[in-house]
Amino acid sequence: MTETELSLLDQALLDQDLLLSQGKTIPLATVRAWMDSDTLQVQDRAFSLLAEHSERLEMPSPQEREEFSLRYLEHYFRTDPQGGFALGRYQAGYRLCAWFEQLWSGRPATAFTLERVRDLLARLSATGEEPMRDALVTAVFEHLFQDPAIAEFFGDWRRDPALSPVYSEALALAQLWDKDSDKGSDKEFLYTNEPDRI
Repeated sequence: MTETELSLLDQALLDQDLLLSQGKTIPLATVRAWMDSDTLQVQDRAFSLLAEHSERLEMPSPQEREEFSLRYLEHYFRTDPQGGFALGRYQAGYRLCAWFEQLWSGRPATAFTLERVRDLLARLSATGEEPMRDALVTAVFEHLFQDPAIAEFFGDWRRDPALSPVYSEALALAQLWDKDSDKGSDKEFLYTNEPDRI
């Protein structure tokens, strides 16, 4: 990152913190600028603010939030950035899992978005790249598939040669959770340490 980029990043983060500390509503133009930023750290903060402080934002349309969230999460899985403020694939997976569960609880109004998230997960899972696949299985699918209805939502994957191994492994791991008497407390711990939800 160049000195100019760092300066712009620092200013954007200071602007966010200042507006939040003053109790002001963050204008829509500012939220959109953060969502459209090429700087990953600014996108991280935008994602977190949308999840944690939505009452303090002039909110973009649901379609804009959906596009941003899908693009943001896909980027993390494909690149696995490290260092600084950057999330790794596993943290991105926990965020995606939490967002998916939020969308799932909002059905039928969220059905189209759920299909888009499933399509994104299929594209990512089908790449065959083992580190990404492992993160998807253990940070996303094994938790989602603890709900049999969600597992069935992905049921077509059983017939897809590229996705069937991912589906089978995640389902087996999810069933192990069912046998674990502490299942609920582990899952609660997972989400209380990863509160960002969109």
